[in-house]
Amino acid sequence: MPVTASAVRLIFCEGKDADSYDYRLLDRLLKPSITRIVPIGGKFGFNTYIDGSLSSYPQKPPFLAFRDRDFDLKPPETPTLLRIQGSKPIWATYRACIESYLIDADLLREFWVALSVGPKWTYGSPPDLTVIREKLAVSAQQIAGYQAVRWALAGLKPENRWPEIRTTWLKGSGELPSSLAYTGLYPFIERSTQYPAAH
Repeated sequence: MPVTASAVRLIFCEGKDADSYDYRLLDRLLKPSITRIVPIGGKFGFNTYIDGSLSSYPQKPPFLAFRDRDFDLKPPETPTLLRIQGSKPIWATYRACIESYLIDADLLREFWVALSVGPKWTYGSPPDLTVIREKLAVSAQQIAGYQAVRWALAGLKPENRWPEIRTTWLKGSGELPSSLAYTGLYPFIERSTQYPAAH
């Protein structure tokens, strides 16, 4: 992660506490190259939290903030961290969220092998790598229409000062609708594109 230069002494990340995925992954990847990693909740409170947190420092330390990309920014053609526009050094992940970096056939099989020797493991021996890769490809094809519509909705927001446009109908994290088929998305698109009156 070249953006984390040796001068950086403070990183803000998403998550409520030190048990969040973002904190745990960054902590393992970056320490002891930096002094402190601070989870600050959701991405929408980044600017306010950073300002409040840095107000207690007598001298502002070199810092950066690291968060999920979600549907804010389209990924570039080559993997890289993405700088969020604005005065603060806030960077977004190349993949949509930090958990997406764990979606790797080799990693999933290694994880399966490591857990399969435990007494409480009930899923049997790990499948071959080719089977895992095929399953991942099928899953990606099944959500392609859903993701495409979310990207289209996100692209309707002309600038950062406009209200947020909902790109999902999910009530909670991890809850998928019964069907991700493209034909089932039309009612949601109509509800999501009802802009408030401009003033």
